[in-house]
Amino acid sequence: MENLEMYMSNTFGVKNMEEPSYFDSKYVIHTQLEKDLSTSEGEKTNVTYLKNVYSKGEKIFHSIFEKKDDIVVIINVEMVKGRYSKLDMIRKFFRNINKYDMKYEKNKSNTFEDIDIHTFYLNVQKENIADQYIISAICNQDFPPLIPKLKKRNVEGVNFLFVNKTKHTLLHIYDDRGAYILTSNSEDYDYYTNLYREDLFIEEE
Repeated sequence: MENLEMYMSNTFGVKNMEEPSYFDSKYVIHTQLEKDLSTSEGEKTNVTYLKNVYSKGEKIFHSIFEKKDDIVVIINVEMVKGRYSKLDMIRKFFRNINKYDMKYEKNKSNTFEDIDIHTFYLNVQKENIADQYIISAICNQDFPPLIPKLKKRNVEGVNFLFVNKTKHTLLHIYDDRGAYILTSNSEDYDYYTNLYREDLFIEEE
């Protein structure tokens, strides 16, 4: 864990993997997953909106990760303090992975006193990641009736950090609203900025 924390800090400026902030990161791209449609149609969820969100999340994922890349997936699960709700991460989120390969660490939230953060991390290849399932579940977080879902009893939140250690690029799709792409150099930063230029958030000064 210590080597991974050092890598994240030195490469991306991410000082805290459990509650990641990108204020200290030099090369950060913040992109929307859907900028034109509303989340709802009257009292119903806008199905077209969600389809577009899933599709854009998949497009971003596949633009960053290739079959040959070495990948680390970091999963932070925020749970009510003193409670534990088992998440079947191996079976649902990954393919052909031994559950004993997944590393685990428990941390205390720096933001909320009543929350524990359970951090799991795993070295994988792209083919091991059930990307469609994970991205759909991430984007469904604010739509409780929809499945697949991440939140359940005692689980307050879940976030995934996908780290490409071959290309030194990080992807964090945080929910249906958008994603952060972090790179380690200006060339890659310019490449992804240009690739998703139509979808970028306008950050306030």
